[in-house]
Amino acid sequence: VTLRNCLINGGDYGGVNADGVDSLTMENCTVIGEESEIYNIAILAGINAKINRCDISVYEQGIVPQGGADTLIRQNYLHDSYMTGTKHVDGIGVKGGDGVSGIVIEENWIYGQNTSCVFIKNDFGPVSNTIVQRNVLRKQPDDDAPSYAVYSVSNGPGGTGQVTGTQFLDNVMESGTFGFLSIEDNGDPQPV
Repeated sequence: VTLRNCLINGGDYGGVNADGVDSLTMENCTVIGEESEIYNIAILAGINAKINRCDISVYEQGIVPQGGADTLIRQNYLHDSYMTGTKHVDGIGVKGGDGVSGIVIEENWIYGQNTSCVFIKNDFGPVSNTIVQRNVLRKQPDDDAPSYAVYSVSNGPGGTGQVTGTQFLDNVMESGTFGFLSIEDNGDPQPV
């Protein structure tokens, strides 16, 4: 599935639901969510997705990849997120599962609030070898700062498997409420 040069006005639950889809490609698209009391994801990216140069706003979760060694999230602009008050807000959320390895998150500009700009956790299974490089991770102007620019949890509450081999390289980060990033291993916070 390929989406290019699209304007997507998402409904209550989000904009693009590619749950389980292999090799979704999105380029030069604008995805605008809806201020709703229902948890929403702008792009549930599926497996081996390529999300490039998209403008994403008004969401609780901006981009949520489901895995695949060919997943590339590159040069996107995530901003003006929206929180219902019942969940946490993340720009890009890597949540784990079968085959969640080798995801590359690079050269994005992410304004975060509430939890993080980039969230990596083993909610649905292990996560390995994620590369987060050359991104600009900042707090949403005129809004609450995220807890951290990057928040990574291995074996936190509800987690299964491990988060291993994650690399953070050459990012520009603005401190969140509690710091720049937090790495938690087996539920014990280890801020860096």
